[in-house]
Amino acid sequence: AETNAIKIDNTAGAGQGTITTLNITNSTVAQTGLIVTGTASGTGATTVNLSGSKAVVFGASTVSKLDASGLTAALTVTTSANMLDVKGGSGDDGITALTGVKNVIDGGAGTDTLTTGADMTTSTFSNMEVMVLGAAANDFLASQISGKTFVVKATNNGTDAVEINAANSMDISTVDLSTLV
Repeated sequence: AETNAIKIDNTAGAGQGTITTLNITNSTVAQTGLIVTGTASGTGATTVNLSGSKAVVFGASTVSKLDASGLTAALTVTTSANMLDVKGGSGDDGITALTGVKNVIDGGAGTDTLTTGADMTTSTFSNMEVMVLGAAANDFLASQISGKTFVVKATNNGTDAVEINAANSMDISTVDLSTLV
């Protein structure tokens, strides 16, 4: 296993280019702490496209987007204040979401696990099969979980709760929770 860091300096002067897309292929050895620092927004915002057949633990990165749809092994990542847009690949991915921010999370194929923040009401998530409740009270919009199929796991001695009780959380008229396991 390897730990590596890549730093992108997008403070280009006149006539200099910036790296707005970085393609990384990981097919040799599993990465246990890959960190990419780049530009999170604006002209030089950096997107990382991750592919390959070896597992990657993506560390505290400052890029704007992580697209691992080309990765066939497991991806483990936590969204950050900058990197709120994450897409997994065909491996069994583990994605941890920050609370109270506008995460855009797509697990991709595989059996993917989303560890939630306390407030998920501004996030969108898809292709997630397992939901680990990351706080004692985990607030969602009704439309985020109604009719969806998730295996829900508690982390606080079984006292965690899926809640639809924040202001404006009831954004649909009928809520179906029968598919939650």
